[in-house]
Amino acid sequence: QRLLGADEVARYQIAYVVGSAVILLLTFTNQAWAPHFAALRDAVARRRLAMHARDELYLLLAPVLLAVTLVSPVALPILAPASYRVESLTVVVFVVALTAFPVVASGATGRLLLVERRGVTVGVIGAVAGVVNIAANLVLVPLTGIVGAGIATVIAYGILAVLQQAALPDRREWRGPGRRVLLAVGIALVLAAASLLAPQDLTWNIVRVVGVVACMPWFFRRLQLARGGSA
Repeated sequence: QRLLGADEVARYQIAYVVGSAVILLLTFTNQAWAPHFAALRDAVARRRLAMHARDELYLLLAPVLLAVTLVSPVALPILAPASYRVESLTVVVFVVALTAFPVVASGATGRLLLVERRGVTVGVIGAVAGVVNIAANLVLVPLTGIVGAGIATVIAYGILAVLQQAALPDRREWRGPGRRVLLAVGIALVLAAASLLAPQDLTWNIVRVVGVVACMPWFFRRLQLARGGSA
């Protein structure tokens, strides 16, 4: 607000609400894994479950991020007045939605750290990420406007995920997502980013809505698998 004024804060908040719907969904879905972790006593098994849950949530993210990006040009004019220049907020929605990926990564390692009674470490890392977020905003917002605020959020959560993974007492069993996961996420990201280049007119908005509907079977299948804890 100090850098850009109250109007830009309001515009960012609207875009953030739409983009963060992805993160909110993940929060609820992620809770379905809690009983599985509580039932495990073996540290190696917990790590494997954490990696499996992370990958399942990445796969769930793919259709959700694509759908949110596609629907944002249609939803934003309904949620905000024309004076908010909503046509330029779609990029902000996309950037904010990207935050869900480091949120998933940090959720997997954060749960392990808490189970292993390293809550202080989690708190310190969270404070560091908060400082990074503020610093990144001070640098990026004057240069790129409210898009910079979204980028700062992605950076902060990325730092959080990296530091939490580095804080794991034993990383020998820790592996990154597999090729299948990377391919699904990559396709969704490319399609979502490409949709930002399409005009925001009636014809293309109809195409976007059709794309959202097409994402629904993909999403519900991945949701069923993620909540069931099976691959």
